[in-house]
Amino acid sequence: MKRSVYFKEQQHYKQEQLKEQLSELLPPFYEDLNDQDHSKEKFIKCIIDKLRNYGIFKVSKDNDQNNDLSDLNIIEYDDLESEEKHGKSEHFYISNFVGVVIINGIVLKFYPKYFDNCDQDDNCKQEGSNSTFRQRLKQVYKVISKYKNSKKQEQNFNLYSEKNNHEHLLALYKFLLEDYYTYGLYNNPKEILENNGEGEICWNRTINDTLAIIYDNSPYYINLLTHKKINDQNNYFTRLHKYVLTQISNELKNADLLYFFDFDEITFLEEDDTQFGETDYILDRLNKELNIQFNTRKQHVLKAMISYFSKKSHLSDQDAFHIYGTTSFNMVWEDVCAKIFDNKLDIPIKRLVNTDLVDPNLKLIDFIERPLWSILKNDTQKQNIGTLKPDLINIDLDKKIFTIIDAKYYTPTIEPNKIEGQPGVESITKQFLYHLAYRKFIQEYKFKVFNCFAIPSYSESVVSKGDVRMNQLFAHPYKEDFEIVPIKVRFIPADEAFKKYLNNSLYELSMLELKKD
Repeated sequence: MKRSVYFKEQQHYKQEQLKEQLSELLPPFYEDLNDQDHSKEKFIKCIIDKLRNYGIFKVSKDNDQNNDLSDLNIIEYDDLESEEKHGKSEHFYISNFVGVVIINGIVLKFYPKYFDNCDQDDNCKQEGSNSTFRQRLKQVYKVISKYKNSKKQEQNFNLYSEKNNHEHLLALYKFLLEDYYTYGLYNNPKEILENNGEGEICWNRTINDTLAIIYDNSPYYINLLTHKKINDQNNYFTRLHKYVLTQISNELKNADLLYFFDFDEITFLEEDDTQFGETDYILDRLNKELNIQFNTRKQHVLKAMISYFSKKSHLSDQDAFHIYGTTSFNMVWEDVCAKIFDNKLDIPIKRLVNTDLVDPNLKLIDFIERPLWSILKNDTQKQNIGTLKPDLINIDLDKKIFTIIDAKYYTPTIEPNKIEGQPGVESITKQFLYHLAYRKFIQEYKFKVFNCFAIPSYSESVVSKGDVRMNQLFAHPYKEDFEIVPIKVRFIPADEAFKKYLNNSLYELSMLELKKD
């Protein structure tokens, strides 16, 4: 039976479309419900209401696919209820979420807005399919995970708050599986003695328990007792760890998430949970073990298992609501570009060039002035006032190239007779201001400057979409040897960018062909 459905970020769905897709899904527990109070229609309405209440979907009357969610006229819940009672349903459900939502036992997978519409074919999304769509979506989820880890956004299981319960369970499952694949099972090695082993010699037992040959008044031992550590597979906590890993692996398999989180199925010899005692007893044993355990990794595993048994929740629960993902995929794209294009913005100048122009301890970001507020005559204040910050700057000293890149998470249509959904004028003017902010630095080192919008795409190679300029800014009053350059527009193959991000490798700037056009 189908257990999951896919939705596209910032796609506009009519309520009928949501109902049609969700009607194909039935949670495991639903088959046991037969009375009219649990009709399929009520079940689907409950799902849609929950998705809206938790902010996964917003509702708007606007049908402009090119508008960001923040630009839409969002309908309040009471107004929506009133409209529905009067038979008015001309509104659209839109989400800016990318990731996984598990709600009332069913699984919703949200994919980025730049994915091609042609990949909405259900055949390429079926469980077990190795389609390009599923491969790329798995990569996107891995990128989100790495971004969360780098920003320390993953849950702290020991200090976990009930307020964010819906964000906890999937992160907990991922942590336990990732830890196991990295370090193996939790274990407390037993130390034994063996004859003539490779470990450290136990002289005390060797002298007391073995025979020595006396030669020239000196003892010689034929058999040496040596220390050896072995893993105790029957250890309570090792067995408990196996049980937990098997359970969560099975849950993720049933939700078709093992593949997307890039885990293999774990099938240890299953034990009934009654073999470990009641929940209170298990928690007591775990807490006592935690109090005597000083290994940091083991402490994390114990805390995670404590959290697992404390919550008593599962992905398939009737009232389940769990999420893993982000409503700010634009921030993820910015971080990806900063890493793969080798951002130099926060590096001290002395590590980049030799200069007498400024304090060598300054960073490139410090070159951009803060606003000066004049309150009284001859009095200006700029302390603690924000300023412009480029997404990333790359400097190639050998080629004397200074590149300013703005990671734009847009899905524009840029054709000879049609331009829609493009970055706004504020984004364009900021890029030119960044250029001006580094004017003296650029002039001193005679850098060739390139300015670029980097936009994610489903393509297999970089696509040039020309450039953007503002003619008034090109008629600048500065020296003739300082040129304001247009902003190049480049569609970047997201899967290649993500691959390099995950592998901690760089994307060659030459691939952007910024000298083109």
